[in-house]
Amino acid sequence: MLYGDLGRIPIYYEAIIKALKYWVRIRKLPETHLAKITYMSLLKLHELGYKTWVTDIWNLLREFKLVDLWHDQELYIDIKAHIYMIYQTNWVATLLNHDLYPIMRTYRLIKTDFILEPYMRIKDYQARKAITKLRMSSHDLFIEKGRHTKPLKTPVEQRICRYCNRNEVEDEVHFLIRCDYYEGARNKLLRDIEAPTESGWTDVDLFLWLLNNRCPDILTKVGKFIWSGFKLRTNVV
Repeated sequence: MLYGDLGRIPIYYEAIIKALKYWVRIRKLPETHLAKITYMSLLKLHELGYKTWVTDIWNLLREFKLVDLWHDQELYIDIKAHIYMIYQTNWVATLLNHDLYPIMRTYRLIKTDFILEPYMRIKDYQARKAITKLRMSSHDLFIEKGRHTKPLKTPVEQRICRYCNRNEVEDEVHFLIRCDYYEGARNKLLRDIEAPTESGWTDVDLFLWLLNNRCPDILTKVGKFIWSGFKLRTNVV
């Protein structure tokens, strides 16, 4: 999830891109170049069944569906763009896998594009951290704590908020939009940022507007509200 909000791929993939680009450059060197001579020796050992650096390159080409580069030295493929596309495709598939990754239930509501999210640019560290924790479901709301109760995890529908009388599951939307425990601070926040009051808006609409806002000042105030809410819960517990 964090890579998605940063709009970046893991450094592991960056290393693969550099390795493959280096391999392409080596293959185009003159036959008398020392690096090319070394490469040809490693290639022969690879062909004889020994594991070498060339073997690792071959495995990467197969993994990332770039085997055509092995067979055609003149073929041009934008390796960086190709691997970025594969990572992003896998990222989307992970995002949409409801059964395998239930923790991403709220993130699926919020995240639509593989880009750097505006909240990552706000200067207030606590506010930025608070928004990150809420978006990533890295918090102590009972929707998450219930996953770790012993001896059995608490069923989702029984992870009820203990801070208000609404008898609702304490998830991220409940915490940010509905829980009466934070009503005073929430009302002040909504007034300060001039939040939309359209009658047709649902709680989820407001939730998305708050977390996907592009205004740094609004995001900072939302982050501070989340941070203070987390602290308030901790002090009560």
